[in-house]
Amino acid sequence: TAGSDSFASGMFTRFDMTFLVAEPTRKGVSVYRQYKEYARDFGVALKVVGNKVQGPDDLDFLRSEVGDDLLIGVGHSDWVRSMEKGRPSRFELLEADNRMALQALQDAAEDSYELRDWERYTRQ
Repeated sequence: TAGSDSFASGMFTRFDMTFLVAEPTRKGVSVYRQYKEYARDFGVALKVVGNKVQGPDDLDFLRSEVGDDLLIGVGHSDWVRSMEKGRPSRFELLEADNRMALQALQDAAEDSYELRDWERYTRQ
């Protein structure tokens, strides 16, 4: 399944933070659970990005299923849709909620740098 592919090698232990994208559905959450179970003995830092979030109910569902691992939710974007159609717009036109979501991802990645375990990263 989608969550198990990254465990084919030891590379999954060499990242400061793993962002797992999950839709607010039972199937989306099942991928998260599988990944978390596989990674539990390896000290993998994991955050969930809710995808295709349509409102507070979707965020509540994700929060109830993944708890504190939920970092942010991302909804529909006309800006992204336009890019996918080959009609790029200036980044400044990306919706404010989606810009904030990207900033939250960047902040989490940067914050995780301080927790870096160099010995673990270089272990064979």
